[in-house]
Order: sequence, then structure tokens, then C-alpha cells
Amino acid sequence: MWLVYYISLRRNKRKDFMKKLFLSIGLMVMSLCVMAQTESSHLTFRGISIDGNINAFVSKLEAKGYEKKKSIENGYIMEGSFMGRTCELYVFCSPTSRLATKVTAYYPKDNSWSSIKSDYEACKEQYTKKYGKPTDTFEFFMDPYYEGDGFELQAIRLEKAVYCSFWKSSEGIILLKISEYEQISITYEDAQNIEVMENERDAKIQDEI
Repeated sequence: MWLVYYISLRRNKRKDFMKKLFLSIGLMVMSLCVMAQTESSHLTFRGISIDGNINAFVSKLEAKGYEKKKSIENGYIMEGSFMGRTCELYVFCSPTSRLATKVTAYYPKDNSWSSIKSDYEACKEQYTKKYGKPTDTFEFFMDPYYEGDGFELQAIRLEKAVYCSFWKSSEGIILLKISEYEQISITYEDAQNIEVMENERDAKIQDEI
């Protein structure tokens, strides 16, 4: 009788031990997967992950040769070379945690439609070579404007023309466009940190109302 009870007790303890062991292994694997995903799930600009404190991120850009020009609300304006052109770089962060969220590079302003369109197409070709076909592209004029009427830049300024392509991934979005300021803009927006920014912005608004 006691022998049967002892054997049964040992078996139950062994089962409990195996359950705990498998549970621990499972949690360890999940933890490693989450860590690996976290380390590789941020969009990069010039090989730098768009993540971490804005000042640390800016320091890494300075190491790449960019110069910090001035502070703006929730970010900085920098200047340096990008894709072979001297560009202004707008670097943005979340309002509370100051987490790097987005980088936009602006080509110099251009007053020639043929030139700015040529730059847009050249950039689009380069991004397509690296990232594949754009997720989507929009290239059109709205009435009464049309390409060839001589008023293309006016249409751009009035937002009566749209020229943009974007590449979307789990890490974020890269958006190439001809902006209303008559220049090429290229935006790198990190998916995770943009969500943080939106949550912090909403929390701030909720505190105010």
C-alpha cells in the first residue's frame, strides 16, 4: 500500500517537474523571439535604426556628416548629403518620451517642372532597385491642370497634382513625393515609434480636455 502511494507520488512529482521544464523552455524561446523581433523591426535611415532617444539618434546622424541647424517642435532640422544632393533633414520624435519616429529629406527647391520630375523618376528608380516595386504609386493632375499646360508647378503648389510612391513593410513606410514646396521629399517613418507618438499625442490631448 505505502509502496504504491510512494511510486504514485514520485510519478506526479516527475510530471510536475516536466511541465515546469517545458513551460520554462517555452517562455525562454518566446522571449528570445520577441528580443530578436524588437532588434530587427525598426526602419533604418542611412543604416541607423529610427529608434531610441532623439538626441542619441541625432548624434549618430552627426557621425555620418550631418550638421544640426536648429531645434523645432518635437525634433531638429539638419543638413547634409543624401543620394548625392545637399538636403535639409527634418528629424522628428514623440512628444513625451522623445523617441525618434520619422526622418524627411528635402531636395533643394526647383523651379523647373521637367527637372523636378526627372529627379522624382530617378529617385523612384533607385528605390525600386533596392526595395522592389512600390506598394503603390499616384501620379496625376486634377482639373483644370494637366501635364504639358505649362502650369505644372502651380498645380503642385495648389495641391492639384499628385506625384508620390511609397514602399510599405512591417518596419514602416518610405514615401517619395514631389511636395507642394516644389521639391522632392523622401520620408522614412518607423511603424512602431509612430504608434508610440500617436498614443502620446492622444494622451496629451486627453489630459487637456
